[in-house]
Amino acid sequence: MGKIVTEEEFMKGCLKLAPPNSKIRKIEKDGYTFFQIGDLNIDRAARLFKDLIK
Repeated sequence: MGKIVTEEEFMKGCLKLAPPNSKIRKIEKDGYTFFQIGDLNIDRAARLFKDLIK
């Protein structure tokens, strides 16, 4: 079982792995909470989707 962390600890941990000057966006929708770092890189996403479809 994983370690239980606070929301702040989670965000700090994510930012350590993210590119410099990244910001986290907190999105709450339909009772769920999502976190997003930066914007979607459309080129990387397209390659990922292409690989998943194969």
